[in-house]
Amino acid sequence: LATGVHLTTSAAGGPVSMEPVAAVMPVGTIDRRMISFEPATLGAPVVATVQFSLGMAMSDGDAVDLLLVNFTAKRACFSIWSNEGDTFSSAVWDEVSMKLSFPVVGNIAKGADIVIVVPLSAGLQLPSTGIPANTSGIKLSANATDGNAYPETVQNDFINQFSLF
Repeated sequence: LATGVHLTTSAAGGPVSMEPVAAVMPVGTIDRRMISFEPATLGAPVVATVQFSLGMAMSDGDAVDLLLVNFTAKRACFSIWSNEGDTFSSAVWDEVSMKLSFPVVGNIAKGADIVIVVPLSAGLQLPSTGIPANTSGIKLSANATDGNAYPETVQNDFINQFSLF
């Protein structure tokens, strides 16, 4: 929680002098959000590579969530690869919320550049209808002790049946 934060207004209904704010919850960010899929075959399993930069530290029990609207997966829980080693080593797919969750084990420093690879064996499948470039159906968010990062769109390429040739 932040300390030393004060609030003042000069509203038409009357000014409010500088008052201390009792508690300010931290807010996290996830920057440079990108995802790619190989092979770009509609309705087929893919390798997904997710890249991002953390604007807050993350610790044991925190998680990064990837919303993947209209995607499917053959497995609910599976191993992944990450440049952070065992800090990100598994993923959990929730078909109802269409979210892939990456739980944090250990600590990750603020500013860390993260690469996560979801392997072909996870059975993650592209939607059979394709995906528009930079769609609002693909978003990253995080639940972190040092501040939650609210869902934001992830940069992605346009993929449809004609992208395959």
